[in-house]
Amino acid sequence: MDDIREQAVDISLFAGFATLTMVSFFQKKRASESGITMGISVVYLGFFRSQLITVVNIFGLTQWNLPVFRHNIAWYMFAIFTLVTTILWGRIYCGRVCAFGSMTQLMDRVVPARFRFEVPRRIDERAAYIKIRFACRDGRLLPRHEEPF
Repeated sequence: MDDIREQAVDISLFAGFATLTMVSFFQKKRASESGITMGISVVYLGFFRSQLITVVNIFGLTQWNLPVFRHNIAWYMFAIFTLVTTILWGRIYCGRVCAFGSMTQLMDRVVPARFRFEVPRRIDERAAYIKIRFACRDGRLLPRHEEPF
């Protein structure tokens, strides 16, 4: 019970964030709410929690290399929220929750078009080969504890 009291702030903040995310998702007509949700995602998950669900977590699951439950209840709530919403509604995590994705979408809204440029397709295709080679180095599909991209 002491573990829950120690994590009460984290649990409450995540519950509020998850609620805001779902309200924003179901009221799709309000772009401003989605922007607010993405902004809060960048601040809360990106800066405050410094937390993302990534392929590293998936590989950790395959080896049962997960955080201790009693000290990481909010992390497990986040992981379950991500899994359930992805199964039921698709890319809620990538579109609204992921701090990195939210930051790039917010930048698209803020940065004027004249400062943006498209990478030529030829360069993008060659860069994909480099990423694949990096991901498959040493005969492994992906590095154990690194993000490949």
